[in-house]
Amino acid sequence: MPRRCGRSWLRQNILTRMNATQPATTRDGWRRRARAVRRCTTPVSYLGIAFAITAPVWLTQSPRLLGASADSGLHVWFLVFMAHALAQGRVPFFSAAATYPHTISLVWNNADILLTLVAWPAALAIGWVRAANLLHLLLLAAGATMMAVALRRHVRSEAAAWVGGVAFGFAPFVQGQLVDGQLTWLTTGTLPLGWWIAGHASAAARSGRHRVGWGFAVGGWVALQYLVNKEFLATTLLIAVCVGAWPLWRRRRGFRRMARRWASVAAVAVPTAAFLLAYPLVLQTERHPSLIHAAGLTPVRTYIDLLSWVLPSAGQLVGPGSQHPLVPYSMWWPEVVGYLGAPVIGFSLWTLVRAWQNPLARLAAAVAMVGGCFASGEWLYVSGVATSPLPGWLLHRLPIYADTVPNRFAIFVDIGVAVLLAIGVDRIVNPHRSRLVPLALSALLFLPWLPAPMLLSGGDTAPSALPPVFHSRVMRSLPVGSVVVVAPVAIYTDGGPMLWQALDGFRYRQPFGYILHPDSSGAVTNFPYPSALGSVLVAYADHQPAPVLDLAAMRVNLDQWHVRALVVVSPLTAPATVAIFRALTGRPPRLVEGADVWLRSG
Repeated sequence: MPRRCGRSWLRQNILTRMNATQPATTRDGWRRRARAVRRCTTPVSYLGIAFAITAPVWLTQSPRLLGASADSGLHVWFLVFMAHALAQGRVPFFSAAATYPHTISLVWNNADILLTLVAWPAALAIGWVRAANLLHLLLLAAGATMMAVALRRHVRSEAAAWVGGVAFGFAPFVQGQLVDGQLTWLTTGTLPLGWWIAGHASAAARSGRHRVGWGFAVGGWVALQYLVNKEFLATTLLIAVCVGAWPLWRRRRGFRRMARRWASVAAVAVPTAAFLLAYPLVLQTERHPSLIHAAGLTPVRTYIDLLSWVLPSAGQLVGPGSQHPLVPYSMWWPEVVGYLGAPVIGFSLWTLVRAWQNPLARLAAAVAMVGGCFASGEWLYVSGVATSPLPGWLLHRLPIYADTVPNRFAIFVDIGVAVLLAIGVDRIVNPHRSRLVPLALSALLFLPWLPAPMLLSGGDTAPSALPPVFHSRVMRSLPVGSVVVVAPVAIYTDGGPMLWQALDGFRYRQPFGYILHPDSSGAVTNFPYPSALGSVLVAYADHQPAPVLDLAAMRVNLDQWHVRALVVVSPLTAPATVAIFRALTGRPPRLVEGADVWLRSG
């Protein structure tokens, strides 16, 4: 008889005697209630972790917006504009508010129509900035929760599913998107949701039961993913094709039988997705000539160095900060986070070896490998040096995928690693052992993931107060819908003017906004439409040499756009802009609440 710890033996003996004295129905009821309580603690614990990460914005009196990039202000702009348009009974997918006089389709921008419906009620009570912060928190917890729910079908232990949820929902890549203010990239919960639906649809296809119902679910998920994040949908389909190609080839003799099983599911899923997406697809395709850029993604080439998977990123507590030796990229660290750490990688490899016979473990490893390959870009970089070509060079030559950002495939590395971690924890967790074992293991694995900028220092958060000049009597005297040139203009480094326009309730329109739209060739750009005045103001905002000044052409721009006011929000830091506006108007500005303002007749 094996020896047991005295306390464990005593606890087991007491439970055995209690069970023997209770009816079976009572014991089953207790077990169900205990299981329900344990499952409720999972999302609550995730909410606690999300609150800890975002605590700085909740512990300040004046609201601050999560995210330090221009995208944080842009996403608030989307949320407010959608609500503003719906409240006025207008179609919320077109706007000229930030690109006047050009009207663009917001479907190009992963516009947050569904997220608006979630945040709108909260915004009526706490304001749009705090509502957006709350949305960040809920999306973090939702991604982890959905991953844990999807894993419960494949693991025996609740602790294993919990560890998998943490590994996916709070991975350094997700932390980077939080710091970057990428609201739609925090909707990671749709990926495990799609896996959960696909698993049930596959079971329905094999058994022949509930095929129609799960066909509706598959079509609905495709439509949901398109509306929430088109890039997620495009990259998920690519990963599914790459990972599933070899198993399908091996089972090619049974392909016809498999196709017949899935035919009834697909016959419902395809029309459902087509019906739900017909109108958004028309909106997206009617205003650009090139299918190459159909996904409407940012044309940026950022890769993840091979060593970055092991070495801490600039955003980790144990990281080197902004002086990271492996960030020779064109963008800042939140966009190129691929850190996993040696403990997580080592435990995942151990799990893969020990659970090689488990098809799910092999599938997770394949997803992680393919995702990591695409996340590395067109070349494999080791310590910043390109060593060998990768399949990514072909990706950017395919229709729809031309503007895919390579490093964002890291989310599939995270989902594969999360599954492996859950399987590994499930193998070592024993019901007779202490529950401290998975907690201790989680601390060992995830302690290196502690985020430095948000958890400890409070910030990378963006100021979110509307400048006083927009509350002034001078600006309020302008008719609603007036065209106002606000400087500095919004570009990829500063989304302030977009945020100000949203917080002011879209009382004015502006010709220069940081927003995706097709250029004359059909390619994607987030710079303003070409103009004499815009080229100069963008160069100043981007700290680049300005082109030759053409005051006559700039005055034509102002007259064509019927500009009613010119506003320099921070004149002391923009003397060149002040000088140009003085030359264009022929008079000095009015000092209004710390800003320089020129009024025009329009």
